[in-house]
Amino acid sequence: PLSLLAKPKSTESDSIDEWIAHQSDILNKTFAAFKVNAKVVAWTNGPTVTQFQVKLALGVKVSRITNLTDDLKLALAAKDIRIEAPIPGKTTVGIEIPNPEPRPVVLSEIISTDHFRNSQSPLTTALGVDLS
Repeated sequence: PLSLLAKPKSTESDSIDEWIAHQSDILNKTFAAFKVNAKVVAWTNGPTVTQFQVKLALGVKVSRITNLTDDLKLALAAKDIRIEAPIPGKTTVGIEIPNPEPRPVVLSEIISTDHFRNSQSPLTTALGVDLS
């Protein structure tokens, strides 16, 4: 039974929310400094990275964001970032930034999801957590 597995550790949501708001603000200020008409419109927090969704104004080339990779790393004081341009199926560009504290993913967290429990396939396997 699921009750025998370790429960996921709760995170201090206030501190991560503050960090996300701060990173979002830095991204928006960096776009403004480089005269790129773009804005953070949403984010998804995962166990090791947070993906910020950036909406570009009409006429702004995606390459304007991808060319800012090093400048964004500097502004965010991030060891590394990943830019997904564009996010498949969306009208936004994704910028993934490592979280200050990675969160371990436990098996109970994965197999208790509706997606896993409602799967009709006999080969359903729990591999990890996805940002999407």
